[in-house]
Amino acid sequence: MSTYIRTGHNFDRKHVTIVALLGLTLSTLLCGFAWDMQSLFIARLFAGPATSIALAIVTDEVPTAQRGRAMAIVRESLFAVIT
Repeated sequence: MSTYIRTGHNFDRKHVTIVALLGLTLSTLLCGFAWDMQSLFIARLFAGPATSIALAIVTDEVPTAQRGRAMAIVRESLFAVIT
């Protein structure tokens, strides 16, 4: 069972989603504005789990028939910001 699902059961699901997406946004911005390799490494420590949570949210919320397209949109938007 993923961390998102466990925290979603313990807390309000809407708040867990908002916090996860804010964490993803902030960590991705930190990756983009990293001033040296150490700061990039620390930002990536937070961006990795945040990306996993964002994809878990997509698989949880989007219907199966549209899931592939939704995951592609999320992944491409993440890669566009990171690179």
